Amino acid sequence: MNKLFKTIVLKPTMACNLNCKYCYESRHNEGKYFKAGFSADELHDWIIRFAKVFPQSEILWMFHGGEPLMTGINYFKKFIATLREANENFNVNYKFAIQTNATLLTEEWIRLMEENLDLMSERVVSISLDGSQEINDAARLSKQGKSSFAAVIKAMDIINDCDLNYTTISVVGRHNVNRPQEVYEAIRSHKPRCSKFIPCYNFDDAGNPEMLGITPLEYANFMCELFDLWMHDRVSVTDREFVIEPIATIISNLVEAPVNWCEYRDEKCDCFTTIYPDGGLWLCDTFNPDTMKNFAYLGNIKSLSDEKLVNAFLKPSSRCEYQSLYDDLRSSCEKCDIFNFCHGGCIPQRSEMKRVSERLLKEYCAGKHRLISYVKAGVDCALSQP
Repeated sequence: MNKLFKTIVLKPTMACNLNCKYCYESRHNEGKYFKAGFSADELHDWIIRFAKVFPQSEILWMFHGGEPLMTGINYFKKFIATLREANENFNVNYKFAIQTNATLLTEEWIRLMEENLDLMSERVVSISLDGSQEINDAARLSKQGKSSFAAVIKAMDIINDCDLNYTTISVVGRHNVNRPQEVYEAIRSHKPRCSKFIPCYNFDDAGNPEMLGITPLEYANFMCELFDLWMHDRVSVTDREFVIEPIATIISNLVEAPVNWCEYRDEKCDCFTTIYPDGGLWLCDTFNPDTMKNFAYLGNIKSLSDEKLVNAFLKPSSRCEYQSLYDDLRSSCEKCDIFNFCHGGCIPQRSEMKRVSERLLKEYCAGKHRLISYVKAGVDCALSQP
C-alpha cells in the first residue's frame, strides 16, 4: 500500500504584493512563472488523485509563494472544501497551513480559518516579520514602496483575539543582523507562539554577500545573542511558552529529543515536495532551479502517470540525483564533533556555497560549530545551577 506521510508545499502563484529586497523567489523564480499558476479546480483534482493513489496517508498541504493569499478567498474556500471531501470519502488525514506576509489577512480570512480549525495544522498561521517597523521597512516594502508593517501588526492583533495561533518567520540579513536585541524584543512583544530565524544567504558568483546577504558566522553570532536573550527570559518571566528556532531544535538534539526542522536531522529534502505554479514537482524549494535541477526536479504533476507519481513521492531519488548529493556532502561530516547535533545542515545551501566558494562552505561549518557549541555551553551552565 502506498502510504504517504509528507509535507507538500503548494505554490499556486509567484505573484506578490510586496517587493522584499532579499526575496529568493523573485530572484530565481518570479520571471519563470510570471503567467503561471494552478487553479482551485486543478488543485482539487490533484488532491483527490492523491487520496486515491496514496490511501491511509497523512499530508500537510503548506501554502507558500509568492503570496498565496493573492489567489483570493474563494480559492481557499474551494481548497478547504476539497480537503473535507478527501477526508470524508477516503481513508486519509489531510491538513493545511499557510505562510503569508499577512498584509492581506483580513477579518474575513481569519474567520474562514477559525471556522476550519480542525483542518489547520496546530491552528497556526506563519507570518513574515523581521523586527521593528524601522527594520521591517528596510527590507519589506510594497510594490509601491510603502511600509507593510501596520497591516502585518493589525493581522497579528486580530489573531491574538481569536482561537488561532501564529508563528513568525524572520529573515536575518544586513538590515537586522547587528540589532539582535531590537529584533527579539519587537517580535516577542507581539506574542507569537514561536519565532523562526533564517539566514539571508544571498551571494554573488564570487561568494560576496548581496541583496542584504550575510555570512554564516554573522548569522551564528546573531543567534548566539538571541539565545542569551531567550535564556534570560526563561529564567526571569512567567510566560515561558515563547520558543525561538533553531535554538529549540538544537537543544532538542542535545538532549536526544525528536526534531522537526530538516536542517538538523538525517531526514532532509526528500521529506518535502513542492508543487510550483506550472505543476513542476521539486524537493525542498531551497534548491536553486538554475543550477540544481538534476538534484531536485521530479517531473510535472500534469504529465506523470500514477505509477511515476508514486515513485516521485515515495522514492524521489529514483527520479533525481538527490541521494548522491546528500551522500557526497555528508561524507565529510560523519567524523565531525557536532555531527550528531547538526546532521550535515542544509543540503542545498551547502551545495550552493560549495559551487560558489570553498571559503563559504568552510564558514558555513564554522558557523554551525559556533552556534551549537554556544548553545550547548549555555544549556550545560543552566543545568548545573542549583
